[in-house]
Amino acid sequence: MTAAFPEITAAAGSLPADVGLDGEVVVWANDRLAFERLQGRLNRTAARAARLAARWPAHFVVFDLLHFWGRGRPGGSALCRATCCAGFAVLRV
Repeated sequence: MTAAFPEITAAAGSLPADVGLDGEVVVWANDRLAFERLQGRLNRTAARAARLAARWPAHFVVFDLLHFWGRGRPGGSALCRATCCAGFAVLRV
């Protein structure tokens, strides 16, 4: 997966090591979600995935913050989300 989505991998590398996020990778094309573009990124060489990423970048849409600063529980929590809002900048990928 990391080779298929180098832009997501690079952005994730800037997160603290103890962050657990729940979300989904999406690709936008022509003002809509383009599942075929997302699917087309799988099982490609790293070089081909990089070229596709330049043309149709992927985005990670976060649904929940599961773990941060040593806090959290399976399924996330209001405390964890509050911590996120107070001390965690939004990562744009």
